[in-house]
Amino acid sequence: MLRFLNSAVDINFNQAVANFFINELLACRGGGEYTFYLISPWISDVSFDMGGRNIFSNLFSGGQVSLLDLMRKMLEMGGKVKVASLCAGTGEASETGTLDFLEQLERSDHNNLLQVSLFSDLHAKIYAGRAGAMVGSPNITHNGVFNYKEFAVYFSEQEKVEELAQHAHSIWESNKNKVAFPGMGV
Repeated sequence: MLRFLNSAVDINFNQAVANFFINELLACRGGGEYTFYLISPWISDVSFDMGGRNIFSNLFSGGQVSLLDLMRKMLEMGGKVKVASLCAGTGEASETGTLDFLEQLERSDHNNLLQVSLFSDLHAKIYAGRAGAMVGSPNITHNGVFNYKEFAVYFSEQEKVEELAQHAHSIWESNKNKVAFPGMGV
């Protein structure tokens, strides 16, 4: 299945993004080797409204779930999380928010399953796991998910998901000058 997500016309754009991440958490929970790719220049701890979905009450408490909680659960379940993000040394708020998010996530990684590759020139946005993949304009930040006019394409056809995961991996792997992230080897 191919689905176009356009925040200018789809009032449920942020819910579609939340559903994507939740589906990936469930796919991770399904067992076997699992890798999730989070390729985005800017990442922050976006919170999603669960809208009374008590099906997830055993995983999350409260009416909201954050990206950080979702990624932590993936790591707890033995899933690998590979992140490629921007770190140009500008000190911009977006960059500081990304590094804060990654530091919080790293503190939750007790099995060394988080791998971070920091770039000085990253612009791509690919989010890929086992159940689906999304590519498009949104950074995974509050503005990218809730405020800006964004466009993404969501794929659930297995062949396309695997192809986008391979592209995400090649971007992640292409960084020949990996920046050491505090507390983790590169």
